[in-house]
Amino acid sequence: MLCSTQTFVVEGATRALKLVLQSDGVSSAPLLESAPLTCLISLLSSSNLALAQTSCDVLTKCCSPSHQCATITTQGAVQPLIALALSGHRGGSSGTILHSGSQAAALHTLSLLLLHATVAVTQLLQSQPCPLRQLHLLLRSRTPRVKLYAASCISCVGVGDVMRAPDGAAGMVQAHSQAQSHALPVLLKLLGDSDLCGEVPAVLARLLEDNVNLRRAASDAGAVKILAGFLAGGHTYPGVREASLGALASICLTQDDARKQLIEAKALIHIIAALSDSSSGVRCAATMCIMALTRSVKALRTNLLDPNIAGLLCILLEDDSPAVQLHAAAAVCNLVLEFSAVKDAVLSNGGMKRLVALTSSELPALRLHSTWALRNMVYKSEPSIRAALMQELTWPMMQRLLTDVDEPVVEQAVCILRNLCMETPSNITAALAWAGPELLVVLEEKLDPSRHSSHMVKLHALYTTVNILSGSEAHKDAVLNGNLPSLLLHHLRAPASPTPLTTAPPPPPHTLPPLRDTPHILGLTTIPEPEDVLVLPAVWCVINLTWPDVGGSGAVRARKLRELGMEEGLRGLAGHASADVRERVRTALEQLSSS
Repeated sequence: MLCSTQTFVVEGATRALKLVLQSDGVSSAPLLESAPLTCLISLLSSSNLALAQTSCDVLTKCCSPSHQCATITTQGAVQPLIALALSGHRGGSSGTILHSGSQAAALHTLSLLLLHATVAVTQLLQSQPCPLRQLHLLLRSRTPRVKLYAASCISCVGVGDVMRAPDGAAGMVQAHSQAQSHALPVLLKLLGDSDLCGEVPAVLARLLEDNVNLRRAASDAGAVKILAGFLAGGHTYPGVREASLGALASICLTQDDARKQLIEAKALIHIIAALSDSSSGVRCAATMCIMALTRSVKALRTNLLDPNIAGLLCILLEDDSPAVQLHAAAAVCNLVLEFSAVKDAVLSNGGMKRLVALTSSELPALRLHSTWALRNMVYKSEPSIRAALMQELTWPMMQRLLTDVDEPVVEQAVCILRNLCMETPSNITAALAWAGPELLVVLEEKLDPSRHSSHMVKLHALYTTVNILSGSEAHKDAVLNGNLPSLLLHHLRAPASPTPLTTAPPPPPHTLPPLRDTPHILGLTTIPEPEDVLVLPAVWCVINLTWPDVGGSGAVRARKLRELGMEEGLRGLAGHASADVRERVRTALEQLSSS
C-alpha cells in the first residue's frame, strides 16, 4: 500500500502506520525491510507536504530502538530529510519559514538519526552546500518546534565531526561554532515553553558537552536555577528528570560558580533523592551531578560530607547499569581523597569491597575509575584503611591490575603502591609484607626500558621507589641489592623525551593537591616540567639511598653507588635546565662524596 500509485491509498497507509506505531509493544522492525523503507523514504520528497510529514512521523517511530537509525540512514534518508527541513527557507535575515509542520517533523527525524548513527553526521557534513548555516537560520523560526529540533540537530554535531569532514575548513568550523552559540539562548528560552520544556533539557545537555565556553554562558544566563526548578517541580516523566540532571551535571562539571548556584538553589536534596530513582537513566544523571559537585572543594568540605551520600553511592557501585556504576565510582573517587569521615562512611557501607570487585570488570572505564578510587582511599589514610585495602585487594588481584591491557589502569595501580608506601616505615613494611619481594620486582619491570611502560607509569614507579627509600635501613638495602640502582642510573644518563602530559588519558574530574611532605618522602605531587618527569625522582632516589644515618649504612650504600657509576651520571646533570633538578643533583653529589 505504501508503494501504491494512488495517492489516497498511500496517505491512508501512512496515517494507519503512524497510529499503529503509537501503541505500546508494536514493533517497527518490519518497516525496516528494503521495500517498505524505500517507499517511506521516497515519500519524504512528495510534493504533498502532509504526506511527507506523516512519513517523517513514521520514520521517527522507527528510530526506536536506536540501533535502527543506522539502517534508516544507510537506506538514504538523510538527504531527503535535509531537503524537506530546508525547503521552506527563503533566505534573508528574517529566516522566514513556511510549512513549519513538515519542517519540524523532518528536523525531528533528522536529529534522531544524527544522534544515534554516526554515518548520518558524516552525510550531513558532506552535503553541498553544508546545511549548518541553514540550520543556524532555522533557529530564528517563529515556530518553537522548528527551533527546538534545529537546535537538536546542531547539538548532535561535534567539533571533531566538523574537523574530520572533507571540507572541514575554518569556514565550516566557524559556522558550527556560531550555530552552537545561537542555539544556547534559544534553548534557554524554550525551557519556559510548557509544551516543549520536557524535551529541551536533553538537547541542552548535548549542546553543552565538551564546550566549556557554552557551559559558562549557560551558567551566566541562569540555566542552573531554571533546571533546578524542574527538579523541585516534581516532573513525573523520568526523561525530564534525567535530562535536567544531565544538563546540570554538564554545566557544573567545569564551572565553580554553577556548583555554587546549584547548592544555593537547594537542589541537592532532589539530586540525592534521584540517586534512588527507579529509572537507571535518572540514577546515572544524578551520580553525574554528584560527581560534578565533588570537584568543588567547598562542597566537599560542607554539603557532600553527609554520610548518607557516601552510603547511597556505595549502593550504586553494585547497580545493574554499568553507566551508573561508573559515575558512582568517579564520585567516590573524589569524595574519599582527603576526608577521613567520608572514607569511614565508604568503608562502613562496604564501598571498598565493591570497588575492589569492580576492578575485575570487563569494562576498562570501570576498572580505571574503581582503581583510581582505591588509590585515593589509601592516600594519606589511617593504617586501618590501608590494612583493609590489602585484605580486600589480594596481591594476585593487584598483579592483574599492574599488567592490565589498559595502560591508564596500570598507572592507577602503581599509584596505589605509591600511596601504600607513603609517610612511615611501618606503612612500607606492611606493603612489603602484603606483596613480598614481588613489589620491588614490579617496580623494576615498570622502569625497565625494554618493557615500554608509559612515562606516567615510570614516573609513579620512581616515586614509589622514593617512598620506599624513605623507610628503614632494611628497606633501603632491599632496593640496593636488586636491579633498581642500575635502572635509576639509566634514567639519569639517558632521560628520554617524555610524552607531553597533554596526551595522557583524561583523569576523572578532580585535582590532586600538592603535598606538604618532608623533603625525602614524596607522595602524589604536582607533575614537574616534561623534561624533568623521570630525572627528578631518580635523583631523589639517590638522595634517599645515601641519606646520612647513625649506623654508617649510608656510607656503604654510597660506595656501591659510586662503583656503579652513579656519581658520573649525576655530574652529567649539573647543567640541567631545571633549577630544581640542579639543586637535588648538588645534594646527591654532596652525600655521595661525604659518605
